[in-house]
Amino acid sequence: MNYLKKLRLLAIIICLLPLFSANAVIVKEHIINSKTLGEKQNVTVYLPDNYGDFPDYKYPVYYFLDGKYYKDMIQGVMSSYYENGLAPSMILVAIENESRIRDYTPTEHVEYKQGGGADVFLDYIERAASLCR
Repeated sequence: MNYLKKLRLLAIIICLLPLFSANAVIVKEHIINSKTLGEKQNVTVYLPDNYGDFPDYKYPVYYFLDGKYYKDMIQGVMSSYYENGLAPSMILVAIENESRIRDYTPTEHVEYKQGGGADVFLDYIERAASLCR
């Protein structure tokens, strides 16, 4: 392996190290039986490790769609950010929806003959958000 390839490999490893750092995030998995959507939804909540230390603090909450695809990345990145003081303490909520066309389109998709559930999905997110307040 030549020098540049070794250097590139070392740079990639260094960039990926934060993803494998110590867990500075508390992860809680939930299954919500959504009457709004008529199905069960998986939701992952990421809390900063100091969450219980400040009971009166109002943490900002960020919601992520397609949560099942980003679980490991969210946890690794936020752990690294917290450990290095790069982000304030916050709550992250990853919503795992199962039908992107149904949930993200306001009208039926012509080609796929499905969709149009964006209003219902937004209602579901707003109801879920009210639980985090």
